[in-house]
Amino acid sequence: MERLQSTGWLIELLIWMWSTLVFAKDPFFLKNIEKFAIAACLFYSVLALCQRYSLGFAVDFSNWPLRLGAWSVGTILSVMLPWVLYDLIVETSRRKIIGLLFVLILMSATLILTLYTTFWLVLLVQTVVTLFILSLFSKRHFLKIFTLSLALLIILTIVLYSVSLFYKNLYDGFFVQLYQLSLDGFNAEKFTNHRYHIWVEAVNHIKLRPILGYGWAEFSNFSIEERVHTHSAFLQAAWTAGWPAALLLLAFLSNLIYRCATLMQKKKKLLVVPFIVLLVVFTYMTCGILDDMFRATRRIVTLYWVTFTLVLTPLINYNKNDSTNL
Repeated sequence: MERLQSTGWLIELLIWMWSTLVFAKDPFFLKNIEKFAIAACLFYSVLALCQRYSLGFAVDFSNWPLRLGAWSVGTILSVMLPWVLYDLIVETSRRKIIGLLFVLILMSATLILTLYTTFWLVLLVQTVVTLFILSLFSKRHFLKIFTLSLALLIILTIVLYSVSLFYKNLYDGFFVQLYQLSLDGFNAEKFTNHRYHIWVEAVNHIKLRPILGYGWAEFSNFSIEERVHTHSAFLQAAWTAGWPAALLLLAFLSNLIYRCATLMQKKKKLLVVPFIVLLVVFTYMTCGILDDMFRATRRIVTLYWVTFTLVLTPLINYNKNDSTNL
């Protein structure tokens, strides 16, 4: 029976993906998703920053608004951030650009204040991937986004450093995370935030069942430290259904990257769905290296897989500046 655990969770995810295929037919759907994502990011970022301020920027990974943990906050904002970036790229109104920059600053500050280096890395990866995509498919927007990214980095650095000088707990929190990322006296355990030995243990268990895996059995039942999961999406896939599952997950993500990139190359345009999906795939892979994105909570997994499903809809060819191309 344990191997059938969480089957309902999988069925629910498939229903959400099927619903996306049914309703994602025209630009109206896409525009409303975009507006909702930006509005939700703005609302939650303001709420989170106000709460952090009221708590004296306490280092807390569990007590965030709407009963979310810091990790959930980071993953949810990370998957919606590409919508803000795309709008910022194609928007021409100065007033709207300023508004989007304001949202982006609040989101970035919230992600940094989670004090998860995973989401610091996500911000870096999304910025680099965005600039790389623009250099290939929309050179006229490259300088604009590069300049804005540099300005954003300077603003966030100055503001967060200034705030940390008044809140010692926040300053210490930043110091701990930066020390973890430092290569001085490199140590795999320190650099991976004590995940390395968990990965080694997971690999040793997977070697015992390399083809079939352990089904939906909890990793904590086998882990010496009773860890809930393997802290890696790819190892969790291998744990659940063997190494073939991990390879299939990697192949699926690679195929999404190839399909989106080749479509934009063919159209010679910055298409909204391929752009969003590319950034979300790289976000998934970045988070998936360090945490279990394979069996994360419903609200997190659903956001990622619904976004991936957009590739199978007619909206994949939609260009925001051309409403006649569907």
